[in-house]
Amino acid sequence: MAPVPFEAQMNGDGQRTCGAAALNMIYKSMGIVIPQQAVWRVISLPDAQTGRFARTYRLAFDAILRGVHAIAFKALDPIQAVQTVLAAGSSVIMNHRLQEDTGDGHFTVALSANDNSIEFHDPQFGPSQKRSTVLMRSLWQPKFDNCEISGNFLIALAPIGVPHKCSACGVSSPDSVTCPACNVSFALQPASALGCVNTMCARRLWEAVLCPYCDAVFPLGA
Repeated sequence: MAPVPFEAQMNGDGQRTCGAAALNMIYKSMGIVIPQQAVWRVISLPDAQTGRFARTYRLAFDAILRGVHAIAFKALDPIQAVQTVLAAGSSVIMNHRLQEDTGDGHFTVALSANDNSIEFHDPQFGPSQKRSTVLMRSLWQPKFDNCEISGNFLIALAPIGVPHKCSACGVSSPDSVTCPACNVSFALQPASALGCVNTMCARRLWEAVLCPYCDAVFPLGA
């Protein structure tokens, strides 16, 4: 995997474009060059205060539009999932609260992770930030009224899809999955990001996946 270049978010008119900046960092590592504002127009939706905000499922949708494989999913253990995605050579965007004292949502790009800390590019605070896994686990949890995150969501991205078979139970990941809410099928790639699709396997990393077309959250096999 090519090094991920840093890109700062371009805040303006009260809009926080961290999601667009995070996607653009990964796109650039794949040789895809797109203006951040163009990405922002796709991933953001109007809110009740006439502003716009990014939605996690729209980040996956934008990636699919650009020919990049993407899965948005709720992780059982986000630290373990980030480690697994990076070890497989894929990229991962993390969705968590901006800081301990706020419910504002934020998107960052993981660079490395171990059991003690995670290093990531932060579109707001700068490149190669490092936080303890204890703090990150806290930031992944929704807190405060009107919190903007649901908790433990990640987006795994890869330029190509690779067939995946679990080394523990032998179950192969399907090529695609159909959303039970909108009935649209989408590729389940990068499949290795989910660990295993078998709900009974210890290698399973997901609690649910997020439809990139309608925002439905559903478990595999539903």
